[in-house]
Amino acid sequence: MTRGTMAEELIALACFRLEQQGRAFIRQTHPATGQDGQGRRYFKHAGACDFFGFLPGGRGIMFDLKSTRTGRFSWPDRPHSYRTKARQVEDLVAAGRDFGVLSGLMVLFWGGPRLIGRSDRLFWVPWQFAPQVSDGQSSWKPERLLELGMVIEASWRAAEDPDFLGAALAADRCGGLGDERDLARAPSGGIIARE
Repeated sequence: MTRGTMAEELIALACFRLEQQGRAFIRQTHPATGQDGQGRRYFKHAGACDFFGFLPGGRGIMFDLKSTRTGRFSWPDRPHSYRTKARQVEDLVAAGRDFGVLSGLMVLFWGGPRLIGRSDRLFWVPWQFAPQVSDGQSSWKPERLLELGMVIEASWRAAEDPDFLGAALAADRCGGLGDERDLARAPSGGIIARE
């Protein structure tokens, strides 16, 4: 199992619990895959964003999940992967800007020796900032993501699901413009959604 698969399973479980609570209906998307003559699996075409669904009242939500164990997130630099991810970011921006969909990137920093003080950190990057994070030239640490403005760190307590929906809604209420009325400072100095 890859770290991407583990991260997706974590968020898929959180989505299932949100559905049980009546807070959202979000499903993981699955790209079409095939198998070549040697038994290796491959993607038949570029996939959509990782998760898509609806909030109560019918508003759409979609996001792509990125994860890293290194304490630093970088966009893929392989040409095919970069083009696919760039198209996904274009989709996130269009959905948010043109159709009012709650859309963005979710970046998960898994624990390890390089993340001193906090083991797992999850950030919602609203669609307004997704192109900046996905420029293919930059490497991002948690603190640098927070400097963008309305990137919100999800509240996450031990033995609970990460509250990525709370973070996404907090960023949305602020319109990505830096208004922190609905936000509180996290112990780490970052911003978290008010509970």
